[in-house]
Amino acid sequence: MRRYAGGGGYQLNEPLKDVAQRWLDGCGGSLFLTAEGKVGIRVARWVAPTLTITEDKIVAWEGGIGRDDMEIVTTIIPKYTAPETGYQTTDADAWEDQLALARYGETEPKEMDLKVVHHHGQERRLAKIKAAEMNPRWRFTVRLRFWGLLLLEEERVYLHLPRIGVVNEPFRIRRFSLDMDGGDGLVTVELEHIRVAAFAWDPDTEEGSPPSIPAEAGAPDPPP
Repeated sequence: MRRYAGGGGYQLNEPLKDVAQRWLDGCGGSLFLTAEGKVGIRVARWVAPTLTITEDKIVAWEGGIGRDDMEIVTTIIPKYTAPETGYQTTDADAWEDQLALARYGETEPKEMDLKVVHHHGQERRLAKIKAAEMNPRWRFTVRLRFWGLLLLEEERVYLHLPRIGVVNEPFRIRRFSLDMDGGDGLVTVELEHIRVAAFAWDPDTEEGSPPSIPAEAGAPDPPP
């Protein structure tokens, strides 16, 4: 069974980046630069990191709590192109991030419009992943020694800083930068904590209910 699928069209005068972004959004995807200078694509699925940042590899770091109060989103209202309603834009069942609700309380809902998605469950699945991304437990900016060059093609990495309570926790590499004049701090990475459970999916309890198919209207009665 496909994890992600979709469909849709575009106008010839649309910017290519806008068209590409719709399709990336429909699979929770992102582009990255490979070591060969090519552009790769990743989709929203869990793949465990293979590398770990330990304190001996770090020149400097800053960060801490994941979001401030103004950035927290606890409820996402997904919108998708529903076959059940004649391929009209339709609200899927709202996704509530129970962990964020317990931690921060209720906040204003945020809409997520995925035009190329045609399946209610897929929309909800992407909303679950997006909600976890928007409410990370920690965020850090870390300057690394030459070892950091190994992270060039990596999507995720473990971070091990036990003195502040971060023990082999998985982080998403949000940004990678290289400064050849940076001395010991050659590589800088921006990291956001990953909630691994967000990538798990139980269709029986999390799929939700798609909109009902409207009844076909019959021909009107002839006039008397």
